[in-house]
Amino acid sequence: MSHPLKDQVLTRFAGASARTKAHVRARLASVPWPALLERLPKSGLIASLGCGHGAIEIAAALDSASRQFVACDIDDAKLTQARNAQGSLPIQFCSGDLWQALATRNTRADAVMAIDVLYLFDTAAQIRFVNQAWQHLPPGGRLLIKEMAATPRWKWGWNRLQEWLACHVLRITASVEGVVGLRPTSWWAEVLAREGFAAVRIQPLDAGYFHPHALVTGVKP
Repeated sequence: MSHPLKDQVLTRFAGASARTKAHVRARLASVPWPALLERLPKSGLIASLGCGHGAIEIAAALDSASRQFVACDIDDAKLTQARNAQGSLPIQFCSGDLWQALATRNTRADAVMAIDVLYLFDTAAQIRFVNQAWQHLPPGGRLLIKEMAATPRWKWGWNRLQEWLACHVLRITASVEGVVGLRPTSWWAEVLAREGFAAVRIQPLDAGYFHPHALVTGVKP
């Protein structure tokens, strides 16, 4: 999908390896990130789990100079490429625990987001993430989880196959439990409501994409 920020993001990865550039280009083509940017707060601190090469965080920071990010991943090689690409953008790319990184800043996030990463965790860790997000958000803070809807079924099936290949064959995605943790967005909405989030919504974002993208959002009362 064409977007005014796409070329700006790709230019920042001009010095990266061919593999990294291909990965970033594929991510910008396959993820509905323009719609995600519209739903992020225009200002404040945003905590991001599983940022990878940081392409979406970089796009979001370019979209609004008032956004700051703490973005974590477990792949140090990807984080190195992310730091090389960020320039002076206000993004703290960090390895390991997102909540520990927030604690070092002695502040809460205005929003927490997880884009296509929570399927790599088991059920207990998925629920724990929602609970920890609640603890690290102020009243009015927003949680955004971009995962996959269970419909249409052909898109759901295609996504499961792709993620299995990425985790177990191509080895381009570090996985805790492979695609076993892939949950439909209706499951995520139930978890958010149960953990106390209000105004829980499921927003389909799959128009024009091969994957059943959907966004689950909730607000801390």
